[in-house]
Amino acid sequence: MNIVSQTNKIQLVLKEHQLLSLHGANPSLAIGCKDGVLWVTNSSEGGDHILGAGRHYSPKNAGNLVIEAMRDASVDIEER
Repeated sequence: MNIVSQTNKIQLVLKEHQLLSLHGANPSLAIGCKDGVLWVTNSSEGGDHILGAGRHYSPKNAGNLVIEAMRDASVDIEER
């Protein structure tokens, strides 16, 4: 599925173990976990990020992101 938005913010609900891939994500992108738990990895960075409710992640370098809901989660994706 491809998602195109005319706004700078998208809100999604991911079910447990559901994946979301973002290709070409850059440092102006912010991933926010409103509730639940997210696992985030970036192809251009070493290490993974675990986000609980209220936590955010912005990539340091442009790359491909994979986001997985470790539990049902609400996600905000915003381009600043």
